[in-house]
Amino acid sequence: MVVVVSLTISTVIDRVRTSGVFITKEQYLYIRDQMPEIAALQKHFISNGKIYCHPNKKKYTYALNYTLGKRQTMARFEVGSFVEKEGEIKKEDIKYYLSWTLWPHRLRNNELQPFHDALDVLLQGLDDGSGHIPIYTYLHTYLFASVKKLEIAADFPFVEPHTFIPWKARGFKSSIWKHPKTGEKGTTYLGSEYGTKNGFAFYGKSRQRKETGQPPSIFADSPCTRFESRRYKTGLKLWELHTLKNTFLPLEIADLAIARALSDDVQWQQFLDRAMTEGSAVAISSAPIGTQRDKMMAMLRDAKHPGWTPGKIEQIWDGYLRAVERLHPCSLLVMSQPTASEGQPVSL
Repeated sequence: MVVVVSLTISTVIDRVRTSGVFITKEQYLYIRDQMPEIAALQKHFISNGKIYCHPNKKKYTYALNYTLGKRQTMARFEVGSFVEKEGEIKKEDIKYYLSWTLWPHRLRNNELQPFHDALDVLLQGLDDGSGHIPIYTYLHTYLFASVKKLEIAADFPFVEPHTFIPWKARGFKSSIWKHPKTGEKGTTYLGSEYGTKNGFAFYGKSRQRKETGQPPSIFADSPCTRFESRRYKTGLKLWELHTLKNTFLPLEIADLAIARALSDDVQWQQFLDRAMTEGSAVAISSAPIGTQRDKMMAMLRDAKHPGWTPGKIEQIWDGYLRAVERLHPCSLLVMSQPTASEGQPVSL
């Protein structure tokens, strides 16, 4: 039986990380040294959450994670350093940065404020008194920092993972994670599993909620699959994310049951087997270039999932645009109106 995707629970921005803004070595050292103090004094600012200090001395990064119960990490404030060139390194080759990472779907109205209050008090030495936006603030990042990583997620209830084939017509990598002991299939990747290339991930959200101790969705234990678009180095600032073109438009979805029923041809069935074990891109690239490959892609289109429609893709993007609005500082903080100043975006 084919289950039509007739309902989307929600479209959320699962995570957004900025590439950061340049800071001086002195600012880097000041923030680094204040981070343990912020974590130690958090009870004076936060009544319903926790701040964890995460130093990584090997990578020269220092971060504060803001968490709240089973909603897990909601925000991450990080400083670090990097070198752009290889070979002999001089002091002037070392660059220092500050960046924010947010999990916006976990943040409710003004819930970033207590964490921000702690930063305001203990990093006030970075405020030069000019009335410009202090460099450590979320508002400064919102205005001046580019987005390094963006995860856009749409949850589809009553859809079992691995009952469909996500694919694209042009050269994409693919893989399917398997449990090293049981061989049970997990996340399907269309594009690189790791790295900096744009791609998609598909996984069972209900199971993930249970394994991570999160509360169940409104559909309780019913199957639910997350379609996640992952974008890297967008070149857009947070306030420009509404201009991003719909990243789901190139994605095609074939229904596995429909595809199986199309033909008993051995090559076709083997093609589907490979798509369900290694991903569609591997299956397509293994088919001979020319008529055979074109035939396989045409049959995938004939097996189009009945719930994957232009209207559904538009609905996903409407939800994304609403999620972008939630990134506005006025949604996450109790805002005043300071004077803007120029910043220097940096791509790490």
